[in-house]
Amino acid sequence: MKIWRIGSQWGKQIDLIDIFREQKLAFAGSEVQALILGVSAGDLLCITKGQSIEAIGRISKIEDLGIVNPALASQFDYVKALLLNELHFLKDFNLPMQSYGGQGKQFHEVHGNYFNLIKDLFFKIETMLTKINAIDLLKYKKQIILQGPPGTGKTRLAKEIAKQLVLPLSRAELIRKVIRKYLISGLVVPMSQANKSVEVLVVNEDNFKIRKPAGDETSQTVKSVYDVLERGEFTTTGGDSYHIALAKYLNEILLKISPGEAKLIQFHPAYTYEDFVRGIVVESNEDKQVEYKVVNKALADFAQKALNNEFSHYVLIIDEINRANLPSVLGELIYALEYRFDPEKPEETSVESMYSLMDEGESEVSKGRILRLPNNLFIIGTMNTADRSVGHIDYAIRRRFAFVDVHPSDQPIREVVKDPQTQAKALDLFQKVSLLFQQEYLNSDFKVEDVQLGHSYFLAEDEATLKLKLDFEIKPLLMEYVKDGILNEKASEKIKELSL
Repeated sequence: MKIWRIGSQWGKQIDLIDIFREQKLAFAGSEVQALILGVSAGDLLCITKGQSIEAIGRISKIEDLGIVNPALASQFDYVKALLLNELHFLKDFNLPMQSYGGQGKQFHEVHGNYFNLIKDLFFKIETMLTKINAIDLLKYKKQIILQGPPGTGKTRLAKEIAKQLVLPLSRAELIRKVIRKYLISGLVVPMSQANKSVEVLVVNEDNFKIRKPAGDETSQTVKSVYDVLERGEFTTTGGDSYHIALAKYLNEILLKISPGEAKLIQFHPAYTYEDFVRGIVVESNEDKQVEYKVVNKALADFAQKALNNEFSHYVLIIDEINRANLPSVLGELIYALEYRFDPEKPEETSVESMYSLMDEGESEVSKGRILRLPNNLFIIGTMNTADRSVGHIDYAIRRRFAFVDVHPSDQPIREVVKDPQTQAKALDLFQKVSLLFQQEYLNSDFKVEDVQLGHSYFLAEDEATLKLKLDFEIKPLLMEYVKDGILNEKASEKIKELSL
């Protein structure tokens, strides 16, 4: 992969940066066309404005500007255009400004420290985008699986996504949500004056109509209630005014809102429905007699917390999700994953467990079987794509999850390993191991992106630790790959030769 730099200035007065952003392409003058012909698909392009690095993109192909955009070619020149798969502007990711001092022609190849700087910036943005896209996908789908080979940081990414999702809303946003949900027609709220109350009649976007204690009606603004809640001052002389009485009621709801929560559990082959959803436990009562009691387990318990706290997010991380028999573990909740609980359609968006939390009365027993998965409960699974010892995920479950690929990358090595010598050796070792997953050594039944060792095997504070990882983690796993038929026998000698 090569990295190229292009300046956004055309002549002395025209800046092309907005055109590059809008059209997702870049072009330069006729004097550098021979250089542009040396570009390959997959190369990176750095766009500068003066000495400032503005954007970085990946080149998809070279095409005549006159074919891609005849109007631009007519306005500027009939030159080659670099089409971009993606184009990331640093300011869109709140990244600090970086300078590029290697000025020269409008277009040239990047070398040395600037090569590493631009490559690091690009992969940092890609990592940020992976997280952003995964969060957006999770909010839409409610459950995702991060899949990739061992050592790619799937569990760490899951934790980072969960940490971001459970951040509490600002008080201003919470106030807006509580007003929208609970300031509704028919609401009756007592006032501090004895035997007096205010009734909400009609609610519009900006105003609402109330019935005063005397029976006459008047209008109030939603903003008046919002302002009281934002200030947090609920006292007036001579008793409550109407909007303060309503604000007091809504504030009680605000005070009961708890922050969200994230929890990690790990699946294994012996994991069952009774471990994950709901099951029977044995307890001793006050008379020291044995009792059998139905209790909610990890998922049902977390779902109940989310139901009780609708304005916060709850994230359940299931590590190694494919190591359990998912249809058996999930049971009837396969349906609930797709049809999340809707208070307006409770029967259509609830399922019944085989176990009831109630043990007296037929109607109570039936009620106790109900299970609901609310919209503020999110599930993140992680899956090792190189593990052939576990079963695949069947289609019924697969279509209820969105799958996010997490690929091996040397970028975390550059960011985490601080010692220059250790970093250089770790990067070299990563490259040597990567070569084992080429066609010469890799069984044709496997894809590189499913089995290549990820960066976590190469993260070490010093050379001694890296040597330990090589001898006791990397080499043994690669030899297991040979034993399992992922790598062929020719790879064995190469594995033995691996060294720092």
